Amino acid sequence: RDRLRQDVLEHLGWRFHRIWSTDWFYNRKVEVDRLRKVLEAAREAVEHGVRIEGVNKAIAARHVPEVEPATFDLPEATVRQMPPYIRAVFSVHGSYEPHAAPLSILADLAFKIVQSEGPIQTEEVARRVSASFGKEKAGGRIIEATRKALIRTKLNNSEIICEDDFWYTLDQSACCPVRDRSAESGATLKAAAISILEIREALRLAREDNAGGDDADLVRSAARMMGFKRVGNDLHARITSCL
Repeated sequence: RDRLRQDVLEHLGWRFHRIWSTDWFYNRKVEVDRLRKVLEAAREAVEHGVRIEGVNKAIAARHVPEVEPATFDLPEATVRQMPPYIRAVFSVHGSYEPHAAPLSILADLAFKIVQSEGPIQTEEVARRVSASFGKEKAGGRIIEATRKALIRTKLNNSEIICEDDFWYTLDQSACCPVRDRSAESGATLKAAAISILEIREALRLAREDNAGGDDADLVRSAARMMGFKRVGNDLHARITSCL
C-alpha cells in the first residue's frame, strides 16, 4: 500500500523525500542537511512550474493497422412449409337427413373422414358429415349420430383410436401430420380443436429446425407451422402444455 500510494501521488506531481527512522535518530544533523537541500531544490522547481510526466508533453498516437473482420457464412434459417389443411368432405347419395341415415352409412363415412383428416375432434367429424350431406351446420342430433357412428367404427376397426375426444388412425399416431391452417376459418382454428398429437409433432420439428431455441422460440415456430401468424392466449397455453 505504501509503495502504490507513492507511485500514484508521484504521477500526480508530488515529490517524495524519505527519512528513515534509524537515520533520524543516529544521524539527525546529516538528515536535516539533506532535507534542507531537497526543500531548496523543490522551491526552485516550483518557480518553473510543476511538471507531471505524461501530461506536459503530447504522446504520439500509435498507428493501429486496420484488421478486416472475419466473416462467416451462416446457414439460412429453416422455414418449413407444411401441407395445407384439407377438409374431408365426401359425396353421399341418398335423400335422408344426416342424423336419420343408416348407422352403417354414417360409420363408413366417419371412417373415411378420420382416415383423411385425423386427428380430428368429434364435433369436427360431425361438421364434415353434415357437409357431405350438403348441410351447412351440424346440430346436436347430427353430432350425436356422428358420435355413435364413430363408436361403431372403432368397435369394428382396430385401426381407429380415440383419445380426449380426438379420433385418428394407428398410422397417424405413429407419424402425425402437421397441417397449415392459414387458409382455414371457423372452428378449425380454435386451439381446442388441435390435437395434442399434432402439436407435439410440430414442436418436434420446431426443435429440429431451431436447435438451442428457448421455449418461446419453439412455441412460435410450432404455431407458424400450423398456419398461425400470431399466438393467442388459448393457443399459447395449449402448445406450452405440450413442451
